[in-house]
Amino acid sequence: MMAVSAAADVLSPVAQHQLVRNAPHLWQSFARDFISAANHLDRRAWRAIMRSFKTKRSANSRRRRAPNPMVPQVLYAIALENMLKGLLIARGHRLFDPNDKLVGKYRTHNLLAFASEAGLTLSVAERALVDRLARAITEGKFLVPLAPKPRLRDMGKRASSSDRVAICRLLGRIEDEMRTCGLALPRRDLAKL
Repeated sequence: MMAVSAAADVLSPVAQHQLVRNAPHLWQSFARDFISAANHLDRRAWRAIMRSFKTKRSANSRRRRAPNPMVPQVLYAIALENMLKGLLIARGHRLFDPNDKLVGKYRTHNLLAFASEAGLTLSVAERALVDRLARAITEGKFLVPLAPKPRLRDMGKRASSSDRVAICRLLGRIEDEMRTCGLALPRRDLAKL
């Protein structure tokens, strides 16, 4: 996010907006910041869970609260959304109307539609993962659901360390697609950000 925050210090809000709407690598950079944060929280959450199994504690001992496992999933989902929008821009799609407003269909979190529009072919497992991440954006950011229905956290569909690997592999594929357009940052191992 260095490029975005450096631009924010110098450019007016209108100039920032015009720069970002046509720069897929800035969407990619922003997505990488979410990936890095999600990786950190995900590793921390799994370490805390494993520690709780290994240590015996008395009823009075003080416990550190393990992070909510939905939080990394929400961050990965937002990273995926930004990466897909960056790919769409790299492939020439117009995400903004002439008045510089995001076009209606891109105001949603329909990650499967974005992936399809970007021309990505997803396996059955990847489709399920993308669907779960899309649901995580809407369900994972609020404590109480908008409507009484089964939620991801109630259905045991939480992130796992294997999800992190699969998510980073998918995000890496999207970055590779951006590279074919000549509009991407250098390759990095996203699981190690």
